[in-house]
Amino acid sequence: MAWQSGRFDEAGALLIAESLRDFLPAKQLAREVAGKMVERANESFERGESSAGWHDLEQAGRLGGQAEAIGQLRAQYAERVLGEARAYVLAKQPIAAITLLDKLACRG
Repeated sequence: MAWQSGRFDEAGALLIAESLRDFLPAKQLAREVAGKMVERANESFERGESSAGWHDLEQAGRLGGQAEAIGQLRAQYAERVLGEARAYVLAKQPIAAITLLDKLACRG
C-alpha cells in the first residue's frame, strides 16, 4: 500500500476520494496517514524546508483527525519564526524581520 511505503501524498489523495470518504476503515487510515504527514512536516521545518512542511500540513488537514497535532506544529513553527524575527530586529535588520513575518502571516 502507498502509505506503508511512505508515499503519503498518494495515499492521501486516494483517501480523500469521495467514494472512500464515508467508510470507517478509510477514515481510520486517513488519520494515520495525516499523522505521518504531520511528522514529515515537522522534519521539513527542522531542515528549513518550510514550503514542504506547509504542504504536508495542508494535506494532513484535508485528511482530518490530526487537528490538535497540526495546531501544535503551527504554533511551534510560529514561535521559531518570531524568535528569528526578534534576532533580526536586535541585529538592526528590520527588513529581514518583516520578510519573515510576512511569510508567516501568509501561512496563517
